[in-house]
Amino acid sequence: MSPVRRNAVLLALGLVFQSGMIQLAVALGTVTIVAVTGVKGILGLGPAVFLVAGALAVGPAGRLSDRVGRMPVIRTGFVLGIVGPLVTAAGCAATSGVLVFVGLGLCGAAQSIVLLSRAAAAEMFPPERRARGMSIVLFGVVSGAIWGPLVFGPMFAGRALTAHDLTVPWVAAAAFTVGGLLVSFGVRPDPRELSR
Repeated sequence: MSPVRRNAVLLALGLVFQSGMIQLAVALGTVTIVAVTGVKGILGLGPAVFLVAGALAVGPAGRLSDRVGRMPVIRTGFVLGIVGPLVTAAGCAATSGVLVFVGLGLCGAAQSIVLLSRAAAAEMFPPERRARGMSIVLFGVVSGAIWGPLVFGPMFAGRALTAHDLTVPWVAAAAFTVGGLLVSFGVRPDPRELSR
């Protein structure tokens, strides 16, 4: 298998793991905030923190990847995708709204940074095949969106969840993302080098 195709498949596989974590963050972010703070009036704040953090992170991450390479930045995104759920889990365990918001922000930043995998995959292919390269990676996102609920769904079926009950799913989300980080070390040479 050519390095370009192998890298594209590995980037897609990394996004399977990351997307599974994101499915949990999106599904449980609001529930977690309400369970921890007890304030129902801030339901939309969790997704807002997630999205704003992602928007703020992606620009600097993209510029940094132009200087140091794609994979160091994408791996940093995976690390944030591990730390974010762990901080959120700590917020659930300690019933700390601040920790939950920080954790959701880290999850949002992680998502945007790891999604730079799409551009990394596209740039490895010749211009006439870039859409194909990007579609390989996007298939990973879709696969993760399907597998995430299958993994996490049984944890929540028929249960009323307290803040402490949410600790384990968030830790599981961090473990999910560890898989993506490990896979990312197989991507070499760096997509930026292949594009040159």
